[in-house]
Amino acid sequence: MNLFAKIREQLNWSDPTYRIPFILFLFFLFLFLLMLIFIMLFVPTPFQEEGQFTIFIYCFSAMESVLEEAILPAFTSYWYESTGEEVKFIVCYSGSGLITNKIISRFKAQIVILASEIDAYQLSLKNIVNQNSWQDLPYGGKLCYSPMIL
Repeated sequence: MNLFAKIREQLNWSDPTYRIPFILFLFFLFLFLLMLIFIMLFVPTPFQEEGQFTIFIYCFSAMESVLEEAILPAFTSYWYESTGEEVKFIVCYSGSGLITNKIISRFKAQIVILASEIDAYQLSLKNIVNQNSWQDLPYGGKLCYSPMIL
């Protein structure tokens, strides 16, 4: 006798007091899943606004003031003048190695600004970016040169 037959025998499925609550449970479970799918498909998320783009950026923390005060506002106004659409940025500042590890573990990012070429090389080793693809960018992919004085 298999396991399901033993369970059916112990629950006495011919008795409606066992059958009706189970069927009701399955019905409400189905309704709950249907509502969850409806919410996921048709209710807009806070990042999806009409006529607005959202860009996810990971950046190493030394670039925070330059990015917030100069680069992002300049790009936002340039984009609005060019297309008439607004752009919104969600920026995460952290250490370059931590950013690299988060991207390797599949965190969502559309733009990544790293502190060293070693971090970019680690991303290429995991096949997240093409090997040495950053060298095809203007200035070899270098945004700035920051000397460290201790």
